[in-house]
Amino acid sequence: MKKILFAFLLCTAFTIQSNAQTNTGSVTQTKEQSLRESALKDLSDIMKVIDITPEFKNDLMTLLVMRNEAVANAPEANRAELYAQYGKKLMGGLTDAQRDTLKQKTDLFIRLTEYKP
Repeated sequence: MKKILFAFLLCTAFTIQSNAQTNTGSVTQTKEQSLRESALKDLSDIMKVIDITPEFKNDLMTLLVMRNEAVANAPEANRAELYAQYGKKLMGGLTDAQRDTLKQKTDLFIRLTEYKP
């Protein structure tokens, strides 16, 4: 009887442990997906305003995802400064004409360069 009880408790312990590990991974994956979706939305809004090459599109997507991850993992005090740095990198990659066109869309320009908590 003791062996059966021990086997049952052992199986239950393994089941609980495996469920705990599985749930943690899905939360992290959901966070990454939301950061990527946010970057994709910003990129699509940029593409509506200016014409960009496919190579530059990939670079912008990478930059926007990196910005979102860095801001999400940074302390609240540093987020505005970090967001502004990535905004400068983003604007630095554009030509003068693209930058001027983007500045004409003030709501998009502000959303890309200024952090709002």
